[in-house]
Amino acid sequence: MSTAAATLCIRPEDIAVRSVDRTTANAVSVHIADMEFRGSFFRARLKALWTEEHRPDVVEAVLSSGFDDLVAAQQRLEALSRLVSDPTFDALATAFKRVGNIVEKQGKDVPAGQVDPRKLKETSEVRLRDSCRAVRARVEKLSSADDYAAVLKEITSLKAAVDEFFEEVMVMTDEREVRENRVRLLQEVRALFSEVADFSKIQAER
Repeated sequence: MSTAAATLCIRPEDIAVRSVDRTTANAVSVHIADMEFRGSFFRARLKALWTEEHRPDVVEAVLSSGFDDLVAAQQRLEALSRLVSDPTFDALATAFKRVGNIVEKQGKDVPAGQVDPRKLKETSEVRLRDSCRAVRARVEKLSSADDYAAVLKEITSLKAAVDEFFEEVMVMTDEREVRENRVRLLQEVRALFSEVADFSKIQAER
């Protein structure tokens, strides 16, 4: 029998994905892109099933960051569900949402490019950049091992640097190049935690 990857044809009514293991995922290549129900149906089915055991807003946050790798998506969901139960999570989510809001509003007016370290004027923005780069290096290794609990631990370690940045730095300064550089820095921060989930989708617990 050929060892070539197989294409699995699935009817909408056949889908019942609650969990998958890495062995199963590697054994069969499911070409979701070729299915008519790729977007709305498959996503809605996953959300309905995962919401049986997890908060709907947490499920939505994870799905919004992608679900092409179902194993990784489920592991991100499990790790994030544990994190949101922590009493300190709301403050963390607020900080990350603030980053996301600025990037969303101001990022479209900033030309694509890398952060220029020569334009980082304040100590806190230098610290945030250095922290973000260091965390990213560790997150890449942890993600390759599907250790999303450790990934989230690394990402949450940025909160202190993010808080300090907002306390000491005015992002929307009149100096255009400095302003754009600061927005790019926040884009780097958002890109890091957006690989796990879209924190803007998570509702604060009352």
